[in-house]
Amino acid sequence: MTQYQQPSFLKGTFAWTYLGYFFAERPPIDLLAPTVLSSADPWLIVAAVLEHAKRTNHSHIPRMSAYCEFNGGQGFEIAAMQLIGDAGRETDLSILQAALEYGSDSTRAHAANAASMTGRLWLVPFMLEAWKCVTSRDHHEIIGNAISLLLEAPGGLIAQHAGSYNLDPNILTRLKNPEMLEMTKQRIAKQTATDFEMQVLTRFDELRKQFDEHTVLWEGEPFSVSRLAKKMYALVSDPAAGPLHGLFIPMRHKFEATTGINCSGCYRNGVLQPLNATAILEVFLDSNASTQYEDGVRYFFSHRIPE
Repeated sequence: MTQYQQPSFLKGTFAWTYLGYFFAERPPIDLLAPTVLSSADPWLIVAAVLEHAKRTNHSHIPRMSAYCEFNGGQGFEIAAMQLIGDAGRETDLSILQAALEYGSDSTRAHAANAASMTGRLWLVPFMLEAWKCVTSRDHHEIIGNAISLLLEAPGGLIAQHAGSYNLDPNILTRLKNPEMLEMTKQRIAKQTATDFEMQVLTRFDELRKQFDEHTVLWEGEPFSVSRLAKKMYALVSDPAAGPLHGLFIPMRHKFEATTGINCSGCYRNGVLQPLNATAILEVFLDSNASTQYEDGVRYFFSHRIPE
């Protein structure tokens, strides 16, 4: 597979402790020009689709499906899935479903992170199946935490059990040592549903009964831009919250993607700057900007995402 170098104007873009959905410098070409969408460089296509979506044109999101078929590790694949999760229309989200079902372990993990940002309950069963299919503890924890972000408040039972998993029966086809094969068969035969699976299914059923299928969820409740901004402000205003600063990363992602407010100043060299973050959030909270957002609805760069 051809290795495409990330253009200099995208250095730090799509990274949520750096530039997020903004650029390091002025692009050398007009990303809105029709010819860019025919480029051989996937980085330019992803950047162009991002710029179109910022301006309410989501019709090019399906082009991102071509970059969700690789086996992970390509930066533009991760960026493409993020963009689907943040700006994809309802029909576009089936691309994430396919990545969760058929992707490599790393693809499934990236797709789960993107799925968590959609707030769509119907993706949870596919996220859970992806969690059951991956093999490493790291990938289980990534997918498990993505499910947690959608279904529960931080530190909930789902997150606590994300790294406890059963062996995938498909592993038997890869074992060559007869003794190891027999031991693994016996272990798999004794497996029952994990605490993680039970917690996810229980919470999924609770939320499905509580909210209709069109309600966008975040941490187990209808997504609210105002509530999110207040949580972010409380976190960065607390001098004792240093160990919890990692929680700010997905919050910043969701807030910036929803509002289009440039939050890159919240970080310097990948490190959270609480004073800068506080200043950015104060401007939003002191205005009436939050009144334009309806709770439980998906937005991208301050406009409602079309169905």
